[in-house]
Amino acid sequence: IVTARIVATPVVPMDLPVASTSETVQVVFSVVLPQAGPVMVNGQGVPNDAELARLAKDELAKSPDLRAVISASGSVPHRTVIHTLDVLRAAGLKHIAFGTLLEDPAR
Repeated sequence: IVTARIVATPVVPMDLPVASTSETVQVVFSVVLPQAGPVMVNGQGVPNDAELARLAKDELAKSPDLRAVISASGSVPHRTVIHTLDVLRAAGLKHIAFGTLLEDPAR
């Protein structure tokens, strides 16, 4: 069984770190799965799983406490989200959360 934290963010899907001092910074590896187009990592398109894994490994080598946040469009198939989770875990990431948007109360 895999457990993951759900991160609710307003309007823009970002998981900003909270620090009590200016020395503490949490590095976030942002993975966006859009309805159409390539997977986006930290705002840049990624052509395939191998490149996603390489980027994750590179960032993990720089920041051992690296945290990933997967934000997927609601129309992205569940299997695609789980596959992305598997690619990140295989690359060595242990801290992975899912980004969500808060529901608009006016809807």
